[in-house]
Amino acid sequence: MKLVMLCYSLLFLSFRPVTPQNTLTNDVFGTWVGGFGTEEDIKEAIIKLQPGKAVEFYVEEVNETEKLIGSYEVHADSVLIITVNNYSGNGRMQLVGRLNKTKNFVDGYWQCGSYISGSFYLQKQ
Repeated sequence: MKLVMLCYSLLFLSFRPVTPQNTLTNDVFGTWVGGFGTEEDIKEAIIKLQPGKAVEFYVEEVNETEKLIGSYEVHADSVLIITVNNYSGNGRMQLVGRLNKTKNFVDGYWQCGSYISGSFYLQKQ
C-alpha cells in the first residue's frame, strides 16, 4: 500500500504543465540588439521579432532599404531559430541560439550556406 502511495505521489509531484507555444512566442516579440560575426569580423545586429513569426534583420543600423526579412521559431521553450534571406534572395542565413530563463538574452551560432559561420549574441531591448 505504501508503495502504491509513493508511486502516485511521485507521479503527481513530477508533473509539469506545458507552457502554450503562443506564450513562448509572445515572450520573444520585440527588438533585439547584439553582434554576430567571425573571429576577424564582428558586426552589430538589430533584429525585430514580430507577431506571426516575421523577422526584420538589420546590420549596423536600421535602414529600410537594406533590411533582410525572414521568420523565426521557438523550440522546446529555449531554442530560438531565426532564418533570413540575403539581399538577392537566393541564399539564407540561419541563427540558432539558446534563450536564457527570463527570455531576454540569446547566444549561439550562425551559418550562411555550408561555408560561412560564426557566433552571435542578442539582448532584448
